[in-house]
Amino acid sequence: MVRVGGSGTDPNDNNRYGAVPSDVGLVLYREVPGIPAATSTDVTRIKISDKYKVEVCLSGTNNWQKVTAYQTGSQATVNQDITDSTKLNKGYYGHLKNWTHTYVNFEVQYGVSVDVKITSLSNDPLDPLYSINPNSSKAHPNNSAYNIRRFNQDTKSIVLTFTDPKLFAVDINGQMDNHHTGKGYTGLPIHTISIFANPVLSKPSAPSTQNILKAMSDGFVGALMRVPVNGKLIFAPGIHYIGNGVELLRGNRDYYIPGDAIVYGTLKCGSYAQPDPNPNAITIFGYGTLSASRVTHPSYTTPPDSKIENYRPIDFVYSDNCHVNGITIVDAPQLSVSLQGEFKGASISIGNTVRWVKTLNWRENSDGIDPGDNTKIENCFLRCQDDTIPTMGGRGIDRVVLWNDANGKSFITNVNGPRRDLTISNCTVIYARGIFEAGGGQVFALNQDQKPTRRKNPPAKVTFNDITIEDRFPTKTVLYLKWTTAQDTDPSVTEDCSFVGTTFNRLTIANPMGQVQMEKLTLIGGGSRTQIRDFTFRTLKVGSDPNPVTSLGFFNISNDTTNLMLIP
Repeated sequence: MVRVGGSGTDPNDNNRYGAVPSDVGLVLYREVPGIPAATSTDVTRIKISDKYKVEVCLSGTNNWQKVTAYQTGSQATVNQDITDSTKLNKGYYGHLKNWTHTYVNFEVQYGVSVDVKITSLSNDPLDPLYSINPNSSKAHPNNSAYNIRRFNQDTKSIVLTFTDPKLFAVDINGQMDNHHTGKGYTGLPIHTISIFANPVLSKPSAPSTQNILKAMSDGFVGALMRVPVNGKLIFAPGIHYIGNGVELLRGNRDYYIPGDAIVYGTLKCGSYAQPDPNPNAITIFGYGTLSASRVTHPSYTTPPDSKIENYRPIDFVYSDNCHVNGITIVDAPQLSVSLQGEFKGASISIGNTVRWVKTLNWRENSDGIDPGDNTKIENCFLRCQDDTIPTMGGRGIDRVVLWNDANGKSFITNVNGPRRDLTISNCTVIYARGIFEAGGGQVFALNQDQKPTRRKNPPAKVTFNDITIEDRFPTKTVLYLKWTTAQDTDPSVTEDCSFVGTTFNRLTIANPMGQVQMEKLTLIGGGSRTQIRDFTFRTLKVGSDPNPVTSLGFFNISNDTTNLMLIP
């Protein structure tokens, strides 16, 4: 670990091992011991990046220090833009064959400005990534970094500057920004990169050597993880193979994955079949990686496994006082983080949190974070290939970056609506791509696989504040809430199941119409019991026009869409 001057703390951090006062501006990690070299062809394991090199320094100092850049990639072997390609690829989308994602993790204090240098490692003059053009390379979210420029006239390197901890992607040479990479894309594989500049965390000390889990080889059962001494377990630097569906015990237990450790496997606590009123009280934290890239998708095991909870990197049931903070989750074969728990009121439920978590996924069913009713999500970066975040419950969502390539909705709502009022703020959808012509893939959408049963009375409301959709080439229309007449006339629908009272404050959309689903913003009711009403758009901006939308020209509505308000 390397420390370089500076000061500052996270004013919003209240997690158990949060940011602490320090004279450190940057905290870097040594390379993970035993990590496969860049030349490795083993696609089931994370390796040193063979696409990019990353260096950082305090802004303006030119005291460059290398940050280890790790690389994950799709394991697809058949490149077909068809549904069956996932079967041939055991859950991997053939559309993403040979795609890679390079990522770096380091720590930075609030108030500190950092220069990042990204260098192409390509030695092929015919490779589009042989050199990097600062004019066609861009950081996302748009306001993440600034002053992208060449490094000393070196055509293979660019430098960018940012301030404060933040999670962002850098699109090199417009690979994503200048092309629609969803359905119909036949271009070269895409090689993306993300900068994960995390807030500084205090590092826990181990009470004894029994609290340190040494790097383990294949076949390790993972039983040692169940009972950490004094409630704390620290993964030593290196690579750990803990197994699939490792059961953690409840009750004030902390698991620390440092930036120089990679853990292969999945973790769970609790059973859906055996309700337990006791809180989990588990914290998983650190800036290391939890990878499921060596875990087969449950649909393609022999025989197929119906216990999908064992395939979620983190799956906690009946959870309260559980916290997932900082880790990078790679190649989930199912939902990346599931913290299911009932909100019993502020005086009873402590609540769960997911903060500074990153997901880099390639497979079908690789949803993002399900907050249940009792979880707050903040400062996350979610690249998923299925639905990213459900907006049916939880304690709120703030400052999240969302990215889809093959499938999935950014924000998905249940046909029965939210279970309680929910606020979602300061989120950016950088890419909303998909390979399917029908079905989901929109940014805001209804789960069409369900049928309405009943509505909360009075209906709970969802408020979106300061949401930006940056993607110039979304595959489908950005907003798609559409009831059908069949849903409205279904005999089982005996109550008013209308969507009521959703508010969008300051919604900015680069392009509202998809490249495949070329429809307007869609709000269509199905009948008297499945209306869409009392939707408010306050300061809706579309395209390059700086003025708010004041007419319904961008909308596709029906007679069962009522009281739609546009407020400049």
